[in-house]
Amino acid sequence: MQPEAASRPLVLVHGLLDTPRLFSRLERRLEGQHRPVFSPHLPHRFGAIPLRKLAQQLDGLIQERWGAETTIDLLGFSNGWGDWSNLAPRVRWRQTDEAVF
Repeated sequence: MQPEAASRPLVLVHGLLDTPRLFSRLERRLEGQHRPVFSPHLPHRFGAIPLRKLAQQLDGLIQERWGAETTIDLLGFSNGWGDWSNLAPRVRWRQTDEAVF
């Protein structure tokens, strides 16, 4: 992993049938790596909240923490990745094979 990538904030996004607890083992593994890790809870009421609204909430939470100009890495599980990449227009998406741990 490139040095600048190792210090970028990492946002972990759960799928529609999960919670941030999904990432607890990964978060423990990443402790001590001097990289901010954030796994927000995005309640969706079992699909009753549209994905576009969840994507806007995610964007707002990220901006509250790091502002609009900070480059982040996003790791999503299931719908946590598949749909976010199509719904957040201000994000410049780049898929990578780089390992985060």
